[in-house]
Amino acid sequence: MPAIWAFGLLLFDALDELSGAKKVILIGIAAACVIQTWLSVLSTWY
Repeated sequence: MPAIWAFGLLLFDALDELSGAKKVILIGIAAACVIQTWLSVLSTWY
């Protein structure tokens, strides 16, 4: 999971510089990272 969070943080940093005022894109990527992390945690419980 640290790799997922590191990828997400680096992606947020890069997109923040590129997107400017397009926060919808950043919110979508944040949601995708949270869902991916949730699925990873869920898969380890079974």
